[in-house]
Amino acid sequence: IEFADHNQILNETLPTLHRLKQKGLARFVGITGLPLRVFPSVLDKVGPSIVDTILSFCHYELNDDSLLGLIPYLTEKGVGVINASPTGMGLLTPQGAPAWHPASKAIIDGCRRAVEYCQKRGIDIVKPAIQFACSQPDIATTLVSTARSSNIRDNIAYAEEQVDESLLTELLDVLKPIHNFNFTRGRLEHRDLLLGPADQVNDSANS
Repeated sequence: IEFADHNQILNETLPTLHRLKQKGLARFVGITGLPLRVFPSVLDKVGPSIVDTILSFCHYELNDDSLLGLIPYLTEKGVGVINASPTGMGLLTPQGAPAWHPASKAIIDGCRRAVEYCQKRGIDIVKPAIQFACSQPDIATTLVSTARSSNIRDNIAYAEEQVDESLLTELLDVLKPIHNFNFTRGRLEHRDLLLGPADQVNDSANS
């Protein structure tokens, strides 16, 4: 919803979806966005049960847990939370971020160091990334996408295995220099304020 006029969402989109829900043509209504600020922007202006869930991505993972700051608000609103992309759209994978990834060099380099840290220990970083994301009780669902069905089976196995707390602590320490550094997108009024190096903030402001 960061690419849309929120007046249109509030006055046209959500009322239409709510009518479909009342007719039994839809069970639940959810909104999705990368910038966290878009959720209160809409939820503050609608009544109960208009929005059932939000889908946030890249904000609850090993290097960024900023979604936690919004959890009490969402709980108060009675809105369920879906957390997507626990690997940061490829940042926390052996393959690394794809060329189109919007993250800054600082974030990409910091995540690469964490990947290499795991590789030296014979560990696929996806495993602690999945375990970290799935261990937060206030997040109802963790959504993972992949191009291979074998990855889905691996992810399920990772989620069911016991977490190596020592490794997790070490990984979070490796990622501490970029903790909650972020990237944003959408209409200017919907973008999050950036945390990160000055060049990242300046580049985004000029884009």
